[in-house]
Amino acid sequence: MRSFFLIGISALCAISLSAQEGVSKFTMQMGAGFTTGVGHSGKDLDLGWNISGGAGMNFNEHVSALINISEQTMGTPVAVPGFLSVAGGHMQVFSTTLDPVVHLGRGAHADFYVTGGAGMFRRSFSPAFTELLRSDYSVIKPGYDAGVGLAVGAPWHGKIYAEARYVHIFDNNRFFTNYIPVTFGFRW
Repeated sequence: MRSFFLIGISALCAISLSAQEGVSKFTMQMGAGFTTGVGHSGKDLDLGWNISGGAGMNFNEHVSALINISEQTMGTPVAVPGFLSVAGGHMQVFSTTLDPVVHLGRGAHADFYVTGGAGMFRRSFSPAFTELLRSDYSVIKPGYDAGVGLAVGAPWHGKIYAEARYVHIFDNNRFFTNYIPVTFGFRW
């Protein structure tokens, strides 16, 4: 699946780089950063990292939509209190979301934007949670994200961006998955 992701991003990159000045019909972004859990997830998970990429369409200079693919990894402490008992390890979340974007200053040197959407999230734990789960436990659930970002013009075609999102994965009442990825990258 990751090979498909890299091939798709490379093809969209070539299309985007050949676009003319102004607002291109196609858009894409690639970035990486850090991820922190919030709420129950913040208590049970250590600071982690993220990598993401997305491609989509600009409908006009103020509205666009992207299909985003991302991966988050957050560590588990040596001893997690409460009903989750682990011997260390990590939680990974692989997601695909559809995210509309509203640009509030796209024509300017700096573009402040808001975004949010929904999609599917594959959450996996490794190693096993000793009381509840077997090794390499994973589940696919729906979820949503909402966030803000700032993109600043670069010397070449595109913008450097910083973005923070709140992510919530719908789950049962025993384990809530909420986190905030902060991503830095390049947008065409």
